Amino acid sequence: MDRVFFQAPNATNPADLEAFEELVVVGAEVNPAGLAARIKKAELLGFAYRDDKIVGVGAIKNPTTSHRKTLTKESGFDLAAEKYPLEIGWLFVKEEARGAQLGRQLLDGLVAAAGKRGMYGTSRVDVAHGKVHASLEKRGFVRVGRPFPSLDRKTEILLFAREPTA
Repeated sequence: MDRVFFQAPNATNPADLEAFEELVVVGAEVNPAGLAARIKKAELLGFAYRDDKIVGVGAIKNPTTSHRKTLTKESGFDLAAEKYPLEIGWLFVKEEARGAQLGRQLLDGLVAAAGKRGMYGTSRVDVAHGKVHASLEKRGFVRVGRPFPSLDRKTEILLFAREPTA
């Protein structure tokens, strides 16, 4: 049985935090150094379960000033903290669980939890991420700035932003 739920990092048991981190490393363009601490500072974590195993994750992140400055420099788009206080990310669903709409449910729940606040997210440029790009756009995100090199320099990263609403 599949289910998706959301909770604050401080309400998450250590085993689930560890499983979250493992999936983020497998699926995301992320520096694993300090990742556990960044996960604990997130605003909200999303978990997709199949039976009793975590098969997908996502989060509303509270980005650091240095991360925001790096993305602003790389993309040429100003990610002012006042306008875009949140980052959506670490979205990943294991291959064997794809097609069950778990990624959509994670994304919808995270966007709903952000409410009217502005937010941004990044995604790799490749065929596998085309659905992610379309999903972000359906939820009010717009591609902004210029593409920039990924951490491994094998592809490029796109920046998406969702304006705050009144």
